[in-house]
Amino acid sequence: MRQIVIGFSRPSNLNPISRAIMWLEGTKFSHCYVCWYSGYAKTHLYYHASIHGLNFMSQEIFAGKNKTMERLVFDVTDEQRQELVRLCIDNSGLSYGYLTLLGMGLVRLASRFGIKLSNPLSDKKSSYICTEWVGNIVHNILKYDGVPEDLESIGLIETLEFTKRAHEVLKNVTISEA
Repeated sequence: MRQIVIGFSRPSNLNPISRAIMWLEGTKFSHCYVCWYSGYAKTHLYYHASIHGLNFMSQEIFAGKNKTMERLVFDVTDEQRQELVRLCIDNSGLSYGYLTLLGMGLVRLASRFGIKLSNPLSDKKSSYICTEWVGNIVHNILKYDGVPEDLESIGLIETLEFTKRAHEVLKNVTISEA
């Protein structure tokens, strides 16, 4: 068995976008990511959707720029880990979903007035935001069926909730606040 981590973080130096996300979401974090240890590289690799698109980051650089607020550790098979690495490689370089993020802001704002809507700026996988990417991992790699279908309309709270449910259902035992 191997392990992967799904983490929830914020920048060490908060920027206006992170502050806005945390305010709209009502969370102490503005980002999520997936991480695993690479025996080949002899380091933890962080993979996420950032302003630079879908990309890898070393543990040293990630930890220098971000503060992890919560993390869930999942046991995975060698096949699941291989599938994860392959999926990350195959999607590296895809664009960050700026319009998707703006649309999610509109969804959140509308919900404050009791209006429920799907993301009006959805681009259907031509780009990703962090919650959409993590949802993809939880559903397709961890094989958890409780992930909402419309990943471009859900935010950090829903992502943390379904990730915790997946963690519980899949009988993984490590949840920690960093």
